Amino acid sequence: MKIAIMLFDGITALDAIGPYDVFAATLKCEVKFVAKRKGLIKLDSNMGYLHADYSFSEVTSADILVVPGCSPPNYKTPMNDEETLNWIRQIHETTKWTTSVCNGSLILSAAGLL
Repeated sequence: MKIAIMLFDGITALDAIGPYDVFAATLKCEVKFVAKRKGLIKLDSNMGYLHADYSFSEVTSADILVVPGCSPPNYKTPMNDEETLNWIRQIHETTKWTTSVCNGSLILSAAGLL
């Protein structure tokens, strides 16, 4: 099963790492951290980073999409970014489940998926 966990600057680490740990523990899932651009993604706690191994252009399908939450107002950036919203819509067409954690649902709403 292919899992895409979307990362963006200002996410809450647990909202991405929690689902990652569950899926990775099954050994039947291929979990990818995906962001607009590869590289370090700053956490809302300002205590570190996660690393996006893939860019949006490299991941065009998934069985599950997870959109993590964040501390306000960090969700406004992806909510107002057409490239991000278009990628979410594109992936959504291939997923069995498009999911969010906490206020990641606001990003799904901005993409027109709620």
